Formats: sequence, C-alpha cells, structure tokens
Amino acid sequence: MLFSVTTLLALLPAAILAGPPGEASEKRAPLIQARSPSKAIPGKYIVKLKDGSTDAALNKALGSHKAGQVYRAKGFKGFAGALDEASLEAIRKLPEVCDGQLSHQVQTLI
Repeated sequence: MLFSVTTLLALLPAAILAGPPGEASEKRAPLIQARSPSKAIPGKYIVKLKDGSTDAALNKALGSHKAGQVYRAKGFKGFAGALDEASLEAIRKLPEVCDGQLSHQVQTLI
C-alpha cells in the first residue's frame, strides 16, 4: 500500500499541470490587451506567429481575411487587420500562432 500512495503522490503534480481532459485541444494563443483601453481600436488586431513559422502557416492563419499589413520579416511573421470575434478565436486556436494583440493608437513626441 505504501508503494501505491508514494507513486500516486509522485504523479500528482503532473496530473495537475495536465489540466482537465480535452483542454489541450482548446489551447489558445494569448490575447494581449492595450495598456490604455481608451487608445484601443475595436475589432483590429495584430497576430504574431511562432518563431520559425512558414509562409504556409501564415497563409493558413490569414485564411480568407484581408490583412491591412502582412509581416514576413526574419524575426516577426504575422499580420494586422480587422477580425470579428469568431475569426479571432479560430485563429488563436491555430498551433502556429504565438499571440494576438488588440491594435491601439500610438503617439510620438517630436
């Protein structure tokens, strides 16, 4: 009996970290909010893909959405554009997506 309890206690942290069954299929990329909600642009997002993502992954994330800007730089691959809530959620569930960010106004000082 001691062996069974010891084994159970050893496996408990892994079971807790794994979360409830079926949760892995519902993992979503985080959505980063604007620091100042008053500067947020509703319905406009920047979507960043994970490092090493291919152009095919970018095209998959874009789907039929029209991007205002597409980024294909060495250190940043993604796009910016208008997305409805359902489209945003579908894109966040793609394994190639690193994160999404609500677009916001930026002001420069000259």
